[in-house]
Amino acid sequence: MKERQERPENLIFKNAMKLAEAVSRSDESLEDIKVDIENIKRYLECFPKYFISVINHVIEGGVARFLYEGEEYRAKKEKLDHDRRSCHIAATDAVSKLNRLAKFYGAYAVFWVPRALDPDNINDRNIAAAMSYNFCTLTFLDETERSSYHTSKGMDADLLKMADGSCHFRTKLETE
Repeated sequence: MKERQERPENLIFKNAMKLAEAVSRSDESLEDIKVDIENIKRYLECFPKYFISVINHVIEGGVARFLYEGEEYRAKKEKLDHDRRSCHIAATDAVSKLNRLAKFYGAYAVFWVPRALDPDNINDRNIAAAMSYNFCTLTFLDETERSSYHTSKGMDADLLKMADGSCHFRTKLETE
């Protein structure tokens, strides 16, 4: 019998919610509390936005070669590259901003990085990309488990293996 793979805890989300709780219990003004909690939400949303921008870059870039020619094609590709890079930079900034907020409120760091990430540094952007992928994967798995809808046996195990470096599904996905 195949042993069930233990899924890692979504520490990014857990620590972000602890940060939101610390903000809500702080002595800051109600207006500042509201702004900082909205910022937590906005920063967390940078990770799926980056994830989606990568997927859109692939899909739209693949289809664009059939829809556009010459300068129009080049402009479309440049816009896709710009949008993806902007989301990547925002995700990298979000890591540092969430950790800075956590430090200010005396909460656990949301991300376990030794320093603020520099969005101009490709290695730091790669760290942020990995964190975005982890956050999105674990959040997706948490929600599908909570909502009791799995589309395929072993899908969560495949996603976890993909997070560890594999690049494709081994389970055939079925749709009804």
